[in-house]
Amino acid sequence: ATFSLLFLPEPDATVFAVCGLTLLPVGLGIRWVFYGMEKMGSVAIARTLGELLRLALVVLLVSDAADVARVPLAQFIGEMVAALLLLRWARRFGFRLSWHIDWEQIFSVFHRARSLMLTALLGLVIYNADLVILRIFRSVDEVGYYLAAYTLIVLLTNLGNAYCYSLLPTMSRLDLSEGRAQSLYDTAMAHMFAFVLPVAVGGCWLAQPIIQLAFGDSFEQSTLLLQILIWCVPFLLTWSVFRSALIVRGQEARIFRISAWAAVLNITLNLIVIPVWGMLGAAVTTVLIEALRMFIAYGYVRSAGYHGTGLHRFWRSIVATVVMSIALYLLPGNDLWAGLVTGIVVFVLVLSLTGGVRFRRNGLPQLTI
Repeated sequence: ATFSLLFLPEPDATVFAVCGLTLLPVGLGIRWVFYGMEKMGSVAIARTLGELLRLALVVLLVSDAADVARVPLAQFIGEMVAALLLLRWARRFGFRLSWHIDWEQIFSVFHRARSLMLTALLGLVIYNADLVILRIFRSVDEVGYYLAAYTLIVLLTNLGNAYCYSLLPTMSRLDLSEGRAQSLYDTAMAHMFAFVLPVAVGGCWLAQPIIQLAFGDSFEQSTLLLQILIWCVPFLLTWSVFRSALIVRGQEARIFRISAWAAVLNITLNLIVIPVWGMLGAAVTTVLIEALRMFIAYGYVRSAGYHGTGLHRFWRSIVATVVMSIALYLLPGNDLWAGLVTGIVVFVLVLSLTGGVRFRRNGLPQLTI
């Protein structure tokens, strides 16, 4: 906060300083306790309530650009409420949290977690480097167009990351030599592929109406950026599955190594391309970096004992996506809701016809890819 107020221009300085408050609920957060107990519903409820409060505050407090600093303030309040709810609910499961410092435990956890902590910090570098460099070399407008497109990517990747967090407790209990861990890994890869492929293809077709609905006609230049950046989603979420598989095999150092190289390469390439090609260069660089990180991680996953998932787990999703793409191409007009309904219905229908979705006796669908 001090650095930003001294050296950054306004409104960046104030926004960055207020954003620092959001570190407090991160420090108080115990989501990992509920992940370990596989109590994902409690985390979902707390986070949903926190996000709804955040949304309500933004609607009430933000009316024009002068109120931009109130957005991270609303984020802080929403996340703090979610963190406090989880702290309270932990008592229901027998956790009595005492407030004292146990240096031996702190150093033990820090030693084991340092690679993942550094990886998380490098992830922030990878995520933010292009925005910072854009802000230095290009106009504020370009930063806005780029961030508008990237905001939608973050939403999708958060959904995938939540799925991968749910894998960790189960994968940690399974023995790779017995084949159950490999089976879960294959299923996770198939499920993730069935999500990311239609999202990427559909996002390309519907990029213009998505940007128009979310940000208005003045952000038309974000359309091409979204069509490029949407291809980060398959690489990012597949990387998330690989990361989970490496964590349960104790390969945190390799995860850090991948992220370190990705961060260095990301900064280097952005410094080269952004002064020349601006936001388009930043978008292409982001996709290339995420693709490279995913492919390197795949090599490490293979060396950790996992086999490549058979192509028979993916063909149904590919066929359904191709048919969905044809349907979107033939759809008259460029209406977002018509495109979404058409895409989802066609994809699910084709997936069902090929045996990828089956319905239980109670009528609920079950993904069987």
